[in-house]
Amino acid sequence: MNRAMANFLQDRGKTMKSLFRLLSCLFALIYSSALFATDTPFYDDFSSATLDSSKWLVAYRQWGGADANGGVIPQNVRVQEGKLIIEGHGDRYTGPLKGINKDRSLRADGKRVGGAIATKDYFGSGSYEVRMKVLPKFGVSSAIWTFHYQEYYPGHPEYVAKPVGAPDYYASNHEIDIEMPGRPGAAHQDISFSRALFNTWTGENDDEYRVDYNELSAPQDDGQFHTYRFDWHTGGNGETARVDFYVDGVLEGTNFEHIPTKKGRLWIAAWFPDGWAGTPDFDTDTLEVDWVRITPFNEPNDETAFESFPNFGWADADPTPAAEYFFEDFNDATLDSAKWKIAKKNWGGQVSSGESYNGGVIPENVILDNANSQLILRANGNQYTGPLRGINKDLSVRDDGKRTGSAIATAQYFASGSYSVRMKVAPVKGVCSALWTFHYQEFYPGSPEYIEKPVGGADYYAINHEIDIELPGRPLPAHENISFDYALFNTWQGENDDEYTANHTQLATGFQDDGQFHTYRFDWYTGDTNESARVEFYIDDVLEKVTFDHVPNIGGRFWISAWFPRGWAGIPDFDTADLIIDWVEIIPFNEDGDRSVPETFPNDGWADLSEYPVGVANPEPPVDPPVEPPVEPPIEAGPFSITYTVNNTGSYDINITASGDIKAMQLFNASVNDSSIVKAALDQLTSARTGKFINIDAGTYRLFMSDYAGNVNDDFILELSGGSTPEEPPVDEPPVEPPVGSGPFAVSYVENGSAFDITVQGGADLKSVQLFYADENNHSIVKASFDETVSSTQGKFTHITAGTYRLFMSDYAGNVVDDYILVIEAGGGSTPGEPPVEPPVEPPVESGPFTVSYTANEFSFDITIQASADIKAAQLFHDSAIDTSIIKTSLDTVLSSTSGQFTQIPAGSYRLFISDYAGNVTENYQLVVE
Repeated sequence: MNRAMANFLQDRGKTMKSLFRLLSCLFALIYSSALFATDTPFYDDFSSATLDSSKWLVAYRQWGGADANGGVIPQNVRVQEGKLIIEGHGDRYTGPLKGINKDRSLRADGKRVGGAIATKDYFGSGSYEVRMKVLPKFGVSSAIWTFHYQEYYPGHPEYVAKPVGAPDYYASNHEIDIEMPGRPGAAHQDISFSRALFNTWTGENDDEYRVDYNELSAPQDDGQFHTYRFDWHTGGNGETARVDFYVDGVLEGTNFEHIPTKKGRLWIAAWFPDGWAGTPDFDTDTLEVDWVRITPFNEPNDETAFESFPNFGWADADPTPAAEYFFEDFNDATLDSAKWKIAKKNWGGQVSSGESYNGGVIPENVILDNANSQLILRANGNQYTGPLRGINKDLSVRDDGKRTGSAIATAQYFASGSYSVRMKVAPVKGVCSALWTFHYQEFYPGSPEYIEKPVGGADYYAINHEIDIELPGRPLPAHENISFDYALFNTWQGENDDEYTANHTQLATGFQDDGQFHTYRFDWYTGDTNESARVEFYIDDVLEKVTFDHVPNIGGRFWISAWFPRGWAGIPDFDTADLIIDWVEIIPFNEDGDRSVPETFPNDGWADLSEYPVGVANPEPPVDPPVEPPVEPPIEAGPFSITYTVNNTGSYDINITASGDIKAMQLFNASVNDSSIVKAALDQLTSARTGKFINIDAGTYRLFMSDYAGNVNDDFILELSGGSTPEEPPVDEPPVEPPVGSGPFAVSYVENGSAFDITVQGGADLKSVQLFYADENNHSIVKASFDETVSSTQGKFTHITAGTYRLFMSDYAGNVVDDYILVIEAGGGSTPGEPPVEPPVEPPVESGPFTVSYTANEFSFDITIQASADIKAAQLFHDSAIDTSIIKTSLDTVLSSTSGQFTQIPAGSYRLFISDYAGNVTENYQLVVE
């Protein structure tokens, strides 16, 4: 474009530390730029619904002078009705978009803000044609140009001490321009759309470029499409080096001086120069492009050379949180680079100055499974001996591929919203299956934000706004008792101890290493009108944790990874394991608390497009450890048959067979002081009548079992002990009887910040406590278990908002309170003397049959249920020979007290359990959704 654009690439105010860190990463990245050089023809007529990300990059940068303009932003680029549309916002613009400064910080307004795109590939000599309609306003340049940029520093053979850059660096930019409007000479006067600038460059100094001020055959601001073309000859084999410029096939000028030879990207833009295109006295107007064609000449003097900063200044560095719905089901032949970036970096600790603890995350471990429309993130453990090699933090290649994982992140930034991933975790210890948002900034001495804190020390201060779901977890910060029955639910605003909250949470949904898909979700609220900043963490729609501390408010990229922490996930004593992703969904909330802030290194550590996976039909599965045939001592338990075996981890697998379809299976501790639930569902459902609890530690347990035929065994006692399967496990010991004297339950609540904590006290061990909404339109469950178990007879629901609730409480002595009504009012702050206990309003008893229907939406189905009386329970199960597991335990949407919906259900065969308060039940409603 000109030296102003080239100069934007280096911010001379950076500290040397920042520069060296940036360069160390860029050295590994610049070698990729030559991979995009091509000798094949190019054509795009913008007939797709969106800009083709395999062909084009969208710019996010500023050049032309600090006070001249607000740069070019991706929001001003779109494809519409077969045309590329690039908007320009003039001095009268008052809309919501904001421009950017050279450092990518947001400006106060969106005046003098344009848009630009560039080809991903590099092209050399050839015929370059663009059919377009110029933006017909003064002050903005409608421009087409090639661009290749290199910097050389003192000591380099190519370094030349010249006015531009000296003595810091020397820059060459090989460039060809068509720019409109033009003028008759260098002075910024007599500006006209009857003229154009035809320029050629090999460097930024006055003796390294030529500007031709050309009068055209006709004015170009006529509202018509014209074809702009330049034929670039680098020379050789009798061809003279030159550039011929054409408009609508008419030769308008030829330039023989400073002819570029280095292959570059082709740019198209509407941007705002500093005065030489006139004054932009308008609101909004557009440049329209019909088609683009490049026909390479492949002349002998074409040069393929590395650029200094090929990956800097594109739309994926735009920190503006996306406002649109995001969904990915990995159903394409390749991973969509417009949606996803593949990480190629290392974090997690050093073992020496040059050696990292793990092998980082590498693109070779990202695998697209076309047969199942799934993405596999592979992790290689300590037993891995395959050909892949990991990388260290400095990007040097390691000697092996041990402890090497994989990671992807969204190309766009997102802020407040609901983030959901349906996936199977990597079911081994040592590797972390993780989801998180991430935004990172560094501040250096002298900046207002710099704070001298332990992390970063005197060199820099870093903040990272982050939300995590990480498995496996553990009960406490100490690296012990690591289990898939726990997860880490974390929130961060910085790296120091007083800047983040780590929630070590035992999961109500039980063990996650069961080989099944689960939906992991967090709802991130940055704060809005009547909305507290918080993060809610869910697994399979069960609320597991809410945190109000250190809640981020800066938008970041959303990451999914299988990576290797240093110790806190266990020892990775395995060969290869997979994290398998079925789909990803992000629903933006667009709350007032969302902030948009540039990252320090937004383009650091990503794989090249050439390293993206191509789909494979049957990706090689991880090698499973050998399974010893089980020794199964039969245990007669009425209609149920129970066996257990020692597995290869030294724990136990309990096998259960029923004579009818299994309806419910729960495993409890059975000691005098602990009767808490261990697992609320089978880990594996082998068929409708058989299943397993797996990886159970030695101890004494009680089983609750029932099937749809009505067979129940409520207190079957099973003792697992020793290091091998006993020949005859005890079966005749009576169950441990808790005290029977219960009396009434005591319920109280106290104010906790903006919410309340509810305490329940029973006279005997609590068996079940559930909290429901209790207004006339909503009877859905709020929490299925305590947040905190104070003792076997006492527990708490925490962070409950004001409102009316219903409690279901029972203990092992048989005491039940089914409809305890509790009204929590703001400003309470103390235990009520006598909470109201009025009986619930009785709905009419006439119900008749239930009405069930479904409708198709974009990717799935919504199932609607209608009853003539208030709905009490609705549950959705799989209905196949090998899978009858529950999908949802409550309605997603309560339309009224008598109707509601399960939403976003994929096609398949299902079974519905429905009941209302009048006693009407449909227990096995069959529904095929297709």
